[in-house]
Order: sequence, then structure tokens, then C-alpha cells
Amino acid sequence: MASSFLLSWAVLVACSLSVMSSDPNNSSLVWGEGDPNRCLEMFARTNQAVQRFGVFPGLGWDNLRNVEASQVVQYTFNKCKLTNDGLYLIPDNVFTVPLKRSQVQKFAEFIDQWKNTTSLTASTINRQSVVVVLVVLVVVLVVVVIVVVVIVVVVVVVIVVVVVVVVVVVVVVVVVVVVIVVVVVVVVEVVIVVEVVIVVVDVAVTAAAVYDKV
Repeated sequence: MASSFLLSWAVLVACSLSVMSSDPNNSSLVWGEGDPNRCLEMFARTNQAVQRFGVFPGLGWDNLRNVEASQVVQYTFNKCKLTNDGLYLIPDNVFTVPLKRSQVQKFAEFIDQWKNTTSLTASTINRQSVVVVLVVLVVVLVVVVIVVVVIVVVVVVVIVVVVVVVVVVVVVVVVVVVVIVVVVVVVVEVVIVVEVVIVVVDVAVTAAAVYDKV
């Protein structure tokens, strides 16, 4: 009787010590293995707001990873996996792929009909091309005008020089001709005067001779 009482007392003390030595924060004592609540409780202790990501059991080909997913009838949460953003709790054999955003979306255009060939980007490029072509044409036109003006000025200068030279030559020729005519006239008059003088002298000599004879 005494021995059974002592044995019962020893068992009671051992159980009490076992309970006292156990970790009161051990969630496995409350939740079963693979229970998502164990992970949620663990994250709650670190003040991390996590929600359970609900999925349906299934089977088939995983297009995201390009592998055979085989048949899944139950999901476990032993690894306490989180999504990339750390906001959702996912099962051990579930994989998530984050959505990526590209800066190209800022420049994308939505065309509802294939016949709609109007594009803001293309029209902008076309307008820029037209502006560039117009600028080039204006520059070419200005250059052509300048070249034409220079050619006209050169031609006018050449014509003026030629006219001046011709006028000078004509004036010189006229002056030379006038001088020659004047010289000829003077020479002719001198010759005439000399002949007249000679005739007068002859007449005078002849008259004097006749007078002497008489």
C-alpha cells in the first residue's frame, strides 16, 4: 500500500516537472504538424502581418515552371513559405511568380482595330522628319539664293567693267581720230599757205623783172 502510494506520488511529480520544463511558446503542442496556424502564430510573434494564401488542390502541368505538378490532394505548411513580398503564407509545394512591370508600358499604345494605322509615336516621328526636311529645304534655298545673287553681282560687275573699257577705247579712238584730222587739216592749210606764198613770190618776181626791162 505504501509502495503504491509512493509510486503514484513519483509519477505525479514527474509529470509536473515535465509540464514545468516544457516550452510554453512551443506551438507544436497546440497545432498539428503542417497546420498553417502554427506558421501564422510564429509570424505574429515577430509582429509580421501575414495572411494565408488560399489555393485549391489539383494536378497537371505547371506552365509557370514547365514541370509536371503531379497529383496534389492536400497542402501542408511545414516550411512556412512566404511569397516574394512577404505578405502571404503559401503551402510547401506551391510556387508563386511575381508580376513584373516594365517601363515599356508607359510608351505602349492600344489599337483596337488592325485597320487603325494611326500612331502617336509614328506621327510624332513623322512630324519631326517633316520639320527636319523643311529646315534642310530652307537652308538649301537660302544657299541657292546667295549663290545666284553672287553670280548676278559678278556678272553685273563684269558688264560694267566691259562697258567702261569699251567707252574708254571709243573715247581714245575718237580723240585720236580728231587729233589726226586736226593735224591733217593744219598740214593741208600750211601747204596751201606755202603754195600761195610761193605763187605770190613768183608773181612779184615776174612783175619786177618785167618792170626792169621796160
